[in-house]
Amino acid sequence: MGSINNNIKINDKTLTTWAQILELAPNTVLLFKNGQTGLVSYQERIVNVFKKNNIDETRIIFEPSSPKNEYLNVFNRIDIALDPFPVGGGTTTHETLMMSVPLISLCGNRLAHRGSASILQITGLGELVANNESEYISKAIDLIHSPNLILHYKSTIHDKYLNSPATDTVNFAQDFLVALKLLWQKILIERTFEIGTLK
Repeated sequence: MGSINNNIKINDKTLTTWAQILELAPNTVLLFKNGQTGLVSYQERIVNVFKKNNIDETRIIFEPSSPKNEYLNVFNRIDIALDPFPVGGGTTTHETLMMSVPLISLCGNRLAHRGSASILQITGLGELVANNESEYISKAIDLIHSPNLILHYKSTIHDKYLNSPATDTVNFAQDFLVALKLLWQKILIERTFEIGTLK
């Protein structure tokens, strides 16, 4: 498993949940790669949380940041990606799916907490979205114990993602333009009403 997300998104609650997954799947390891993973202080913080949850530090792998082409290669060594919460990935989620790696995400109740979930849903991978922490853990464990399903995802997610609305920039631009026009019409109507009221 792996987490390639920005370090500021990975809080102790997320780490504790990931430790629970590792506890239930004793043959798994978790790889971290971000801008801070080369720092000893960052590594110690992560390891301490896992140790508190009875996970040996040998099951945690830290890989320092690297140039883009090397960075993308790390996805080839990850069977399952774990999305942090409450704030999940954005660019990282797109890259994870582009590299055909299944991602487990927790859908929150705010806009900033639903980014990865939205991307997964419009890619046709809604089954990887959890609604609470217990479901998040269950989905991760179920997938860990389903190697054939992992292989299926590995061979299909890339094409599924590229053929989904997540990468349909033309329709997105057209829809965005329509939304802007509607917003501008609304503003004009409100201003006209205000002017009429002032008279």
